[in-house]
Amino acid sequence: MRRSLLFALLAAVLCFGMAPPAGAEDAPSMELRVSEEAVTVGDSFSAEVLVRLPQDKMLPGVTTLLTFDPAILELQGIEKTPDLGLSVLNEEDNRGKGNIKIAFGADNPDGVRPGDEFRLFTLTFKTLKDAKDAPIKLLAFEGRNPLHAVQDAKITVKGLPPKSYGILSIVPPLVAVILAMLFKNVLASLFIGAYLGVVILMGGNPLAGLTTLIKDYIFVQASDSYNSSLLVMMVFIGGFVGVVTHSGGAAAFAEKASHWFNTRAKAQLAVWFGGIAIFFSDSANPLILGPTFQPITDKLRVSREKLAWLLDCTSSPVCILVPFIGWGIYIMGLIQKEFTALGIPETDFDAFLKVIPYQFYAVGTLFMIPLVALLGFEFSAMYKAEKRTVETGQPLWPDAKPARPSVSINLEEGVKPRASMMVIPIVVLFVCIFGLLIPHGFPVKRIPGAVLRTALCTGYFLGAMSCLFLMVQHKVKTAGQAFSMYMEGAKEIVFILMILVLAWSLGSVCKALGTANYIVGLSQGTLPGWAVPVLIFVTGACISFATGSSWGTFAILMPLAIPMANALGAPVHAAIGAVLSGGLFGDHCSPISDTTLLSSMGAACDHIDHVKTQLPYAMTVALASAIAYIVSGHVESPMLLGLALGLVLVFLLVFGKLWGAKVSDFRSEETR
Repeated sequence: MRRSLLFALLAAVLCFGMAPPAGAEDAPSMELRVSEEAVTVGDSFSAEVLVRLPQDKMLPGVTTLLTFDPAILELQGIEKTPDLGLSVLNEEDNRGKGNIKIAFGADNPDGVRPGDEFRLFTLTFKTLKDAKDAPIKLLAFEGRNPLHAVQDAKITVKGLPPKSYGILSIVPPLVAVILAMLFKNVLASLFIGAYLGVVILMGGNPLAGLTTLIKDYIFVQASDSYNSSLLVMMVFIGGFVGVVTHSGGAAAFAEKASHWFNTRAKAQLAVWFGGIAIFFSDSANPLILGPTFQPITDKLRVSREKLAWLLDCTSSPVCILVPFIGWGIYIMGLIQKEFTALGIPETDFDAFLKVIPYQFYAVGTLFMIPLVALLGFEFSAMYKAEKRTVETGQPLWPDAKPARPSVSINLEEGVKPRASMMVIPIVVLFVCIFGLLIPHGFPVKRIPGAVLRTALCTGYFLGAMSCLFLMVQHKVKTAGQAFSMYMEGAKEIVFILMILVLAWSLGSVCKALGTANYIVGLSQGTLPGWAVPVLIFVTGACISFATGSSWGTFAILMPLAIPMANALGAPVHAAIGAVLSGGLFGDHCSPISDTTLLSSMGAACDHIDHVKTQLPYAMTVALASAIAYIVSGHVESPMLLGLALGLVLVFLLVFGKLWGAKVSDFRSEETR
């Protein structure tokens, strides 16, 4: 019965506001009246239910059903005030489930007098958490017939002003980064950083900090719809990588491919081209290209650190330049909101295209790859890693802890792996992905994230199944052994899953502490218009590096950057480009960024070694970008992209001479 009433309530709410049927104007009416339409978390307010009768209408009785969201609103009390001959006949109080049902009847045969208006009851609510619209819905019945009295009151519950933690807000991410660098234990560093942040939130209580971290952050982040779907996708990817690697197919493919990509430069450029081709997903990029090219780069003595850098440079920096995928749609939405508020007539799409030449960091990062590959100059930690691999053939340092463990291929004597066990699964993977996405409008239309992740999981699963079939068909492994390989690959992914959940948890803790707002506050003040782009870029770089989130940085800075540039006469397109470049910097090189973690995993590289070797290269592009943004404050021109790229080239040559050298190319023995 209750379900029927709820379904009737929903149907009635959908129809509310439509023209009433003939005779409806003669029916009794009811009103749900709230004392406040906007309240703050923790405040209380009241809701009254009023009845009005037409002059010629009698009301022998009425049943009311009122529903609300118990997660947002807590019902504290009910004051029933029936008068004019009505009394309570029945009451069902299910406030814990968010519904109250009360039936009223008449004490005298005539019922309530026509033309009366009276209050049936008053409810008192307390707000529990913030919500844009917290609906309270009322449905009334006269006998078995619903009255035309459906009401839908929406309450806006404002969050409490965030408590300012000052400099303490940057301590957790700073501790996590320092510990990770010192002890090369990412998992423990992320946990300690997140725990320290929650202890600060809990007023210094260590036990409450631990329980709150687990309950309100780790559990919440792991169960988030987007995060959980990404975790599941990672398991499918792990199974796929496991079978194509354990089967020997990847090694056999590398053996054949080394005849095409027979130099270090060609291998690096191949990864670069592949990364640009997989423009639709920043997470799929390193996980597809990494396992594919790792055997090739190992054979041609390209370090795992270099492979991880190549994967990282062609993930987010590519996606941020494409307007019709999730990145572009999200960015254009932020731009359009500010343009509408300021009355700027330009469309968000036109603005996005005009901003591309001002995305100095993204374009500069992509430009640096062919420069490094063709010129051969390396510097800082990357030079040491490349020199080690070229001279010794060791892809990793002896004490490295790869994010994805290397696998040993154990085949029966006389059994030779085939390259087809790598090629065919890859073909199946891409056919499935594009075959499932094209009907949804890919690549012209925006693809919903759930559809994209479903296509990726399906492609990885069917690709893995095709590899299993080939192994059994060619008698490389039995069906049972092939299935064990799939499960082994899935198990190898658990470590990276734990790192992702803790990285998300630390990001959530930083949000609660107001880390980003504190960094923004440090940069506020009276500024000349020319300084706006570079200040926004530096601020965004600090925020994104501390939080590991580019999208969060965009959401924080875009509402500040566009009005600031507009008010101070700064170039708006350059300011937007500075927001995107600053946010991308941290997403690209922060040790707690998920794409940085995924790149380490895809390359089977030690995560901290990836961060150490990538950071000097990222800082090089950031330095060139900062200079270009200073100039853009004086001269607004898309040609400034040429300045930024020229500076990247100059810095690469100078730094290569000062802190590195030209690494000799290595050619595969088979092609010498």
